[in-house]
Formats: sequence, C-alpha cells, structure tokens
Amino acid sequence: VPVSLPVEAGKGGERMTLVMGNISLGGISCQSSHSIPEMTRLDVKIELPLPDGSRWIHAEGVVVRVEPPPPDSKEYRVGLFFTKLSDDDRASLQRYLEIHYHKA
Repeated sequence: VPVSLPVEAGKGGERMTLVMGNISLGGISCQSSHSIPEMTRLDVKIELPLPDGSRWIHAEGVVVRVEPPPPDSKEYRVGLFFTKLSDDDRASLQRYLEIHYHKA
C-alpha cells in the first residue's frame, strides 16, 4: 500500500528517520538521505494511523535493496524485509493494510 509516513530506524545507538513510500506485511520501501548497506539489520518503529487511534508497531528487519538516487534527487530508495514482528503488531499492520488497500 502506498503511504508517506516517517519511520524511526536504527541499530545500536544510531537512529535515523526514513520516509516510507509503501508498506506490506513483508516489509517497507523507504527513502533515505544516505545509503544503507544491503544486509544491514535495523530496528524500526512506525506509527500507523488507525480509526480508533494511532498504533506504534515495532519490527526488526534487514535491508534487501538499495537503489542510488535518480539524477533529480538525493534520496536513496531502500527496501527493508521484516524479520521479526510480534503477533499484535502484525494484526495492527494487517488492519491498516485492509483499510487502505482499496484506496490505493
């Protein structure tokens, strides 16, 4: 589902904010101001707006794709595959996707 939401990501003490371009149960596609090496493991936090209030989901993921910025941009496109997502967070994400899928 296409979406433009901030994503808090990092590993250890390093934190960064990415801008999500789309989301699925399997992972997210984001834009980043700097390249992130493939196979980098990241912890991510995403605030999903739901009809009954926002819900933060926490996931672990691995960078599976990095595309260099196009000529008219400075933003890298980064694909992150979820490797760990709790049942509750998966249910919230599934609910978000069901609500927004038909709008896409």
